[in-house]
Amino acid sequence: MLQPKPPGAVRIPASVRGGFALAIAIGCWVAWAIVTRSGMKAGYSPWDLAFLRFLVAGVVLAPVLWRMGLKDTPWWAVIVITLGAGPGYVAFAYSGAALAPASHVATLTAGVLPLFTTLLTLMLKLERITRLKWIALSLIVGGAAFFLLDSANGATASGADHTRMWLGDLLLMGGPLMWAFFTVTVRALGINPFRSTAIISVFGLLSYGPIYLALGNPAVFLKIDPWITVGQGLFHGIVVVVVALACFTYSVRILGPVLTTLGTAAVPAITTLLAVPLLGEAISGMEAIGVTLDTIGLCLVAVAAASVRNGKIATPRPSPIRPRPEAAETVADQCHVTEKTAGGTPQAL
Repeated sequence: MLQPKPPGAVRIPASVRGGFALAIAIGCWVAWAIVTRSGMKAGYSPWDLAFLRFLVAGVVLAPVLWRMGLKDTPWWAVIVITLGAGPGYVAFAYSGAALAPASHVATLTAGVLPLFTTLLTLMLKLERITRLKWIALSLIVGGAAFFLLDSANGATASGADHTRMWLGDLLLMGGPLMWAFFTVTVRALGINPFRSTAIISVFGLLSYGPIYLALGNPAVFLKIDPWITVGQGLFHGIVVVVVALACFTYSVRILGPVLTTLGTAAVPAITTLLAVPLLGEAISGMEAIGVTLDTIGLCLVAVAAASVRNGKIATPRPSPIRPRPEAAETVADQCHVTEKTAGGTPQAL
């Protein structure tokens, strides 16, 4: 029986709640590049931050995985999910973030994610690509090219190491390439996004933790301000992995995948602008052009997805990967930007 609403109670419209959740998710993804860069400036290596990420997220989500279980998720999928969005993604993304400025980090991870995911789904014959989406992907490629030219020419005014920035760009693009395998697997099998996040976190800790403790530098956590360590651990392990995923999923449910995708398309541009006052990383002309092209491309990806969902184009071809009978449509089925979940998230973070 429904309980009567208390007198004077104010009901917040669903659209407002969804928009607020989307704003939080965008804030998490924007902050990822900035917080990661600031952590490295404080003395952490990419491997230190990766360990903090898996340690906190793995411990927090272990009870979740225990409660939800794998639910017939095949072991090959567990391995692909863990490597794609866990240690494999983190190794590329965090290493690249150590060599490139925040604008490159945001654009060449989340900004190129639809490109690799689309190419992989095309190879597996999971969907057909519309002309509009080809245009969108061409703009994304063009945006990435401007960043690579910026690094090769040493034209950026960010103060980063120009001699190695191009290597950082290539490593950053390796991250979304790994994440694409995770996204396609989750999409094909219809795995619950929270279950997949728990799998990434727990199995990521079990696989990466021993390697880091044996070959890494755990002593660094005793040399840096403990409050910085706590802040970095909570941000990478809770905010990026759990909070961003929950808010993104809620936003998709309330606002729909298209509006949510359009909102997340602003992440590279916002990150680039905030990096100027927060990190002292100025924007070069090539970076500005690259961010603009990438943002337009991401918006067109959302428009193309809307056309598919409205039935204006041919339906996708049958997947060669047989989904579980009980698999329901997940966020990954609704739009490619689920690639931003889990640590993205979401986007790929």
